[in-house]
Amino acid sequence: MKQMIAVGGKGGVGKTLIVALLTQLLSTDYNLLTIDADPALGLAHAIGIKPDKTIWDIRESLKEGPERKKLLGGDKDRPLKKVIKENIILKTRNFDFLVMGRSEGPGCYCALNDLLRYSIDSLAQSYDMVLVDCEAGLEQVNRRVLRKMDTLLLITDPT
Repeated sequence: MKQMIAVGGKGGVGKTLIVALLTQLLSTDYNLLTIDADPALGLAHAIGIKPDKTIWDIRESLKEGPERKKLLGGDKDRPLKKVIKENIILKTRNFDFLVMGRSEGPGCYCALNDLLRYSIDSLAQSYDMVLVDCEAGLEQVNRRVLRKMDTLLLITDPT
């Protein structure tokens, strides 16, 4: 990975719009992975993509049950990186797209952010550029979900 750019800041200031525009600009010159790390799930809509699965879906499927066996293909030691790459990376014509997921419901996002960190750490080296649309606030920065980030664009005002 040559560079990771994260776009963060308070809610409602246009982070998602900026990431959508940057995706359009950067995807012509770079092998790009764009990540929607905001549980509000707005980036997929902004760039016109309907993802089949999210990191949250994979997390839920890896719990006990028939989906677990299907994902692991009978190999309980199958690397999580491979499960993520084969099941939730959405390949478009110009860039790859990864969605964190889980827009509703009570509870902590710690486990989901841990899986997001693992996904970023294990997949980023396959790309020239990684672009991340962060959730509102600085929790993902504070929890070091984006520890390989080179540039943080903090958006504070929509004007």
